[in-house]
Amino acid sequence: AAARVVKTDPGLTDEQAAFVASHYSVVSLEKCTGSNVHMMTEPAIYQTAKQLKKLNPQLKVIFYWDTDQGAIGCYAANKTLNAHPEWWLKQDNGSYVPGPRIDFSVQAAADWWVSVPLDPQWGDPKMIDGVLADGAGYGPIPGVSTARAETFYSAKKAAMAKMQAKYTALNG
Repeated sequence: AAARVVKTDPGLTDEQAAFVASHYSVVSLEKCTGSNVHMMTEPAIYQTAKQLKKLNPQLKVIFYWDTDQGAIGCYAANKTLNAHPEWWLKQDNGSYVPGPRIDFSVQAAADWWVSVPLDPQWGDPKMIDGVLADGAGYGPIPGVSTARAETFYSAKKAAMAKMQAKYTALNG
């Protein structure tokens, strides 16, 4: 009988990793990486980045991180976000915007968002070359006035610029 490869870790099989490392110059590792083995996204992304960079040190590995906290339940960071409802964006009437979504105009929330992909507890931050900050654009937020939305989006842009500066300082 033919041998069967069973994937028991969040990383790629050796064959898959070799293909990716030899065919691509940039790879974005997506939210919920590692969920197939009940692993949180951050350590799974770092583990996969290490696996790929061992094969191709020039490969650029991008950490997917949604500005609107899409699929936050797959991330270890979800525990911190849930512990800080004061960081959650509120509608003008005081109720929370569904999500939760962080309020980038709260400095502690913005600083936390910037810190997650760079957290050394997951591995060497130099394994990650940048962040795909999904949801970075401007759009209406139900229940939030235009003036508050503009403040929110300005703060979001500032957080993304801060993250970009940190990655530039880390790995150019």
